[in-house]
Amino acid sequence: MAIPLVHMLPNSITLVLDGS
Repeated sequence: MAIPLVHMLPNSITLVLDGS
């Protein structure tokens, strides 16, 4: 559970950065 959670956190940040 922690693996996908930690992967989702940076994934969301990357999406926001890429969208910006």
